[in-house]
Amino acid sequence: MHSGLSTTENPFLYLRTGPFCGNRFRIDYADMRTSAVFGENVVVSVMSQKDADEAMLLCDRTIDYVSKQRVRYGAYQNALEHLYNANANTSENTTAADSRLADADIATEMVEFSCTQILEQMNHTVMSQANAANQTALKLLEG
Repeated sequence: MHSGLSTTENPFLYLRTGPFCGNRFRIDYADMRTSAVFGENVVVSVMSQKDADEAMLLCDRTIDYVSKQRVRYGAYQNALEHLYNANANTSENTTAADSRLADADIATEMVEFSCTQILEQMNHTVMSQANAANQTALKLLEG
């Protein structure tokens, strides 16, 4: 498993882009050292027409190499912006869903609370009427 850190043996970087282990984005480092661009032990000379032409070819290759790296890093930037926007959208949707669930739970609890209060009030009313009926019956029997 790669640690995600760049070393000589590991010239790339992994960025975590989501909640799961496989949600990662690999960025390959571009070696921009002159030895990587020109090659080892290259001597640039312009002392003759042939040397100047070779120097111009090296410069052209260097410009091409740097341009390709800029394109690659631009693609990385676009992909990472897309991943960021997708993750921000997921986060917003998750927060909204969590809020709706919390609201639904509160609504359910309020319905249960209201039902319990209604049942208690009905119980008190029935008990009051039963007691009143008993009092009336006692008064009739006494009187």
